[in-house]
Amino acid sequence: MSPFERGASGKTKLGANRDSHFRMQNRSEVQYGYGPSVVSPNIMMEEIEDLFSSYGPELTESEMYINFYYQNEKLNEDYKDMIRKLKDGLQELGDKNGVSKESLSNYLLKCEKDLNENLKLWNDIFSKDFHLNVGNKKMCNERKFKSFLRKCENKWLRGMKYTVSVWTKDFMDKVKQNKL
Repeated sequence: MSPFERGASGKTKLGANRDSHFRMQNRSEVQYGYGPSVVSPNIMMEEIEDLFSSYGPELTESEMYINFYYQNEKLNEDYKDMIRKLKDGLQELGDKNGVSKESLSNYLLKCEKDLNENLKLWNDIFSKDFHLNVGNKKMCNERKFKSFLRKCENKWLRGMKYTVSVWTKDFMDKVKQNKL
């Protein structure tokens, strides 16, 4: 199981690393010595692509961090959309299978709580990967950095797909066993 594959049980290989010093501080804070004025909270994806295209073949520490920051924000938004869609899907499955409102509500609360904890863990891992791979470099090749971001995004996408399948299976197993 990869660190991005965390199911309904809440167990991961990295469970012991939850108090990692790489954890994002407050989501509104910007890391690595950069202040909030360096990044724009309302930037669109097209603008991020244009920003990335405007850099030369070598990215500076600042350019790498800014792109990492925007990539992380995008992945967090995607993950939150996944949570919303998963909860809607489980709600629909619960309604179709006659699960009581109280049981369904309790399950969805547990699901959301666990998934939010999972998101914190994924942010820790992403920050750690950035720090270990490119965070200590003053300059980095653009191609290598884009490859790093693509690999991270693919991990998240695979992890989200796996998470949805595990939670859906867990829910249906509990419905079949009349545990909800």
